[in-house]
Amino acid sequence: MALKVVEAANAGLYGKWLTGKRVALSAQHGIDGVWAEYAITQANLCLPVRKALSDEQAATIIVNPCISVCLVERAIALGSKTIVINAGASQVGKGGRYYAKLKGIKAIATVRSAANVEVLQALGADCELLTSDDSFDHSLKHWAKKIKAKVLLDSVAADDTSRVLNAMPNSSTALVYGRLTETQDVLSGLFSVADVIFRDMRIEGFWLAKYIGDASPLQVLALSSKVQKLFAQGIFKTDIYARVSFDDFAQALDHYAEHKSDGKVILLPNS
Repeated sequence: MALKVVEAANAGLYGKWLTGKRVALSAQHGIDGVWAEYAITQANLCLPVRKALSDEQAATIIVNPCISVCLVERAIALGSKTIVINAGASQVGKGGRYYAKLKGIKAIATVRSAANVEVLQALGADCELLTSDDSFDHSLKHWAKKIKAKVLLDSVAADDTSRVLNAMPNSSTALVYGRLTETQDVLSGLFSVADVIFRDMRIEGFWLAKYIGDASPLQVLALSSKVQKLFAQGIFKTDIYARVSFDDFAQALDHYAEHKSDGKVILLPNS
């Protein structure tokens, strides 16, 4: 993701309208290069940003904030009154909690680090659970039943998807939007066929690039406007860990890979 000004467009009326505007953008599938001086991408993957939004915050809106909004709205569409947010201290997790609270949706947040429990308490999660606790599975089952959590927002995958979903009530749905684990096997062989048949448990995938790529320009603008309004209201704010030049970028990325909840790394090419 990056922040640029549209120099030229060959993408109909929407592309013409974007010309000259500051936009947050993402690379189209299979084509990199958005950190270069010039980049080419689909018009739908360019979100015009408000003048009041800083460059740093604007550069981040096309990924995590948009994902948070889309996932919570999908949970609402599925009829859930409570969501379980796996990796609750992540940027999507925090954004999901903020937006869920705004929409009257409760949240159970899980974390793998004890230090992040206090972070979640400060955010106002209805329940914070540490996955390494011996009582985690029992506690999750208790709270999921008590406050009717029927949708899981999962960015960890592997064992976590089946472990968390198994503790949730019948007819629950996992929305898998990421993979923080090394394995490519989302279910890790632990998801029972009986759960699918007799408990009506479901798994859906979510990829923002596909969602935006399939959307109409009006839908893209509506999502962008909604997210930026949340920034303007102070409901959303992306945590920034470091601002670095190319010289320090590799070291900063290494830190980010091991400490994602610390915040994003911003590349400033001209610094």
